[in-house]
Amino acid sequence: SGLPFPDLLVKQVKEIVSLGARDADPSKGGHHLTPQEFHAAISASSGASDLVLIDVRSTYEHAIGHFEGATLPNMKEFSAFPSFVDRHADEWRGKKVLMYCTGGIRCEKASAYVKSCGVEDVSQLAGGIHRYLEQFPDGGHFKGKNFVFDRRIAVATHNTTVVGRCVSCAAPYDELSGSRLCTVCRDLVLVCPACAE
Repeated sequence: SGLPFPDLLVKQVKEIVSLGARDADPSKGGHHLTPQEFHAAISASSGASDLVLIDVRSTYEHAIGHFEGATLPNMKEFSAFPSFVDRHADEWRGKKVLMYCTGGIRCEKASAYVKSCGVEDVSQLAGGIHRYLEQFPDGGHFKGKNFVFDRRIAVATHNTTVVGRCVSCAAPYDELSGSRLCTVCRDLVLVCPACAE
């Protein structure tokens, strides 16, 4: 097994993730919840109409694993997030909004943007799914695999539930591959080996 980041390059950049033309001040973001607090908030509000759980990741990341009941913005790239929020902010006011992403980075700006739209009760999972799964190796409320940005591609929990589905035949499948891309948008897609042939 080789190093997870063999071509690691460190450089200073203006920002790690971009919301595009509409930006938000991360210092005005949501309340940070520990994995235990996030788990408890989902448990306490299970099925409640006053809870909004938002997956701040892209569609293909969500496809292989997510928290039960999460709303997906259906975005290819993070800069599409503000448009999603603009369409839904009015219905979120007065509700408890919980947000999560892979490692917590995208939630810094995402939660700040949601708050800037007049939604007051906004919290985010500190350390993202990565830290949550360290505390809940059986997956807790998270089902499937967590997409990661290294050679592993996805990290599974002790719970082997497959939440992904082949886009062609709908069979349970959750193996993303750089060789299986949408011919239109060039995004990763779930296509099982039988359908790939």
